[in-house]
Amino acid sequence: MRAPAAVVVALAVAVGGCTVVSVAKLPPPRPGAKHIQVTTGGVSQPHESLGLVQVYRGGLYLFGWVPVPALDLQTVIDEDLIPEAERRGADAVINLRFHEDQYSPVLRFVLLIPPLLLIPLPANVTMSGELVRFLPVAAAAQAP
Repeated sequence: MRAPAAVVVALAVAVGGCTVVSVAKLPPPRPGAKHIQVTTGGVSQPHESLGLVQVYRGGLYLFGWVPVPALDLQTVIDEDLIPEAERRGADAVINLRFHEDQYSPVLRFVLLIPPLLLIPLPANVTMSGELVRFLPVAAAAQAP
């Protein structure tokens, strides 16, 4: 009796240690487009604010694993944030904050059990920051 209980406890401890990590890389500039700098902090060079930006993409994880539509940090940066910054004439997005719904692998595997298979998980990615345009060095020296 003690062996199965120990196995269950060991399994619960091992499964409880699962983590989820998201990674996103800034895309290289598209041909003919300028490079947009993206940072979670500020920038030291002189700049003017063009305003705030917030991009959102929502959907569902079908069967616990399949995002509909594509929902991850990389997709939102590539398809929403960078194009919006380019459209508004920004050189950078600073003070970027982001949130992505994440679920542990354990929950995702539990949702593969047949009666639970039809329960979709909500999926949301939100990014917000400040759009800025860098000032020319001469203009920055004249600013009060």
